[in-house]
Amino acid sequence: QSLSTDNATFLWGKFEPFQQMEPLSAIIAAFTNFCQEMTAQNKESFRETRAAVQEVVHSSGAFLGNLIPGLRNFMDAPLNEAVMVDGMEAQNRFKFVLRLFVRAMDTAAKPIVLYLDDLQWADPA
Repeated sequence: QSLSTDNATFLWGKFEPFQQMEPLSAIIAAFTNFCQEMTAQNKESFRETRAAVQEVVHSSGAFLGNLIPGLRNFMDAPLNEAVMVDGMEAQNRFKFVLRLFVRAMDTAAKPIVLYLDDLQWADPA
């Protein structure tokens, strides 16, 4: 879930013990809820946010949109195309594109705070 205030946007996700095979589940849930709330805001605010995201993320939005379906409203790239990367390349690409997305959304006037609960359930290791 996310919680917006005048000064910051708080996103939070919770790892569950039975979702250890999905190590990004809390991050995906946090950003999906955030995007749902953004689309429910006024259209002008949504358009401004969407333009900022598209300017920064470009064609890499397809990769991120396939991992976090809630982000699809922010992307202008074809989202169902297969992005053929695996292993460490996929992990590095995810980190890079997610960082771009967060930077586009985050401003000094309205920072984003991401809280992840129950990290001990993130993976079985």
